[in-house]
Amino acid sequence: MYRRIAAGKITENCHEEGQKVTLDGTLLRITYPGSPNYENVENGDTPETYWVLQPDKAIGCAKGAPEWGECNFMQLVVQSEFYNEYRSLVGHRVSVTGTIMYARSGHHHTPIMLETQRIEAAK
Repeated sequence: MYRRIAAGKITENCHEEGQKVTLDGTLLRITYPGSPNYENVENGDTPETYWVLQPDKAIGCAKGAPEWGECNFMQLVVQSEFYNEYRSLVGHRVSVTGTIMYARSGHHHTPIMLETQRIEAAK
């Protein structure tokens, strides 16, 4: 099964889980609702703050990806030291290299995620 997303700017190739990619975009810090209901922080859900890539070109096709949410944002799975090392890049254009993974739990807030190996300022 393929998930196709009809969006403005999308990548041309169909991606799949486990594929290594390098994507350019804006590094964001976004707070999502966590437990117990994963619905609304104002109603008592625990806030969960993650780094998210808003790619210049969204993933337009992903084999076997979850059928919910948008692919205009990708939650980044990063090593803890990345938060201190790359904090100054939040809000800026970056180039991120990592492996595509799909959401599997309530703590995964975008259907397509990136297990991140490298972040650098975009050139």
